Amino acid sequence: MLAVNRAPARVTEAGVVSMLLLLLLLLNHHHTFIINNNNNNNNMETTPASVTRAGARLTANIGHPEVRSWPASQLPHHVRIRYIHGAHALVFNGEHVAQEDHWGFIALADLDPAAVAEFQALHGGLGNLQAVHNNEIRDVPWHPVPEHDMQGNGQVLHVISYGTMRSGPHSFMIGGVDAGQFHLHHSHHHVQHIGADTWYLGRSDQIGRWGYVEGRHLRL
Repeated sequence: MLAVNRAPARVTEAGVVSMLLLLLLLLNHHHTFIINNNNNNNNMETTPASVTRAGARLTANIGHPEVRSWPASQLPHHVRIRYIHGAHALVFNGEHVAQEDHWGFIALADLDPAAVAEFQALHGGLGNLQAVHNNEIRDVPWHPVPEHDMQGNGQVLHVISYGTMRSGPHSFMIGGVDAGQFHLHHSHHHVQHIGADTWYLGRSDQIGRWGYVEGRHLRL
């Protein structure tokens, strides 16, 4: 009977230890979040960070704040660092904003330095323009078109609404556009119909750079 009575006690003690460990994990704010991109089932590893400067803003581009900018959330650990480029970070801005504002750039000086250091230490150390994708360190193609392949201006499309510019279809955000002409890369044959879910490679005259923009933001 004594042996029977002791077993529940051991289970109870183990349960208490498990609950304490879970509580400690929940209290540890600086931990990695995995964002699942349903478009291609890629897992994007990010690090939560707090915005430390009142009045800090996120922008769609580094160096072109006139295209789109919005106030950064002051909620603790509400932004999540995706990658760092120079003095800025691309961050996920949380679910409580308009979908087009989920991603944006913010100055590193506006983020909690401990969170920035934690991100840079992921997977043995992340450098400039590096991110974790499907549990592997990936380089962010900041210039998706090599200089030798920038052959003149192709067919001209027109940007009609704000859309993110990506390093590849469904890939890293590298900027954003909301107006102007979009010169298609020569690899595109003459486009007669724009697919809303198709990604088009081209050069934006608004921000002066190459990248992929989704068709729903373009017209002939």
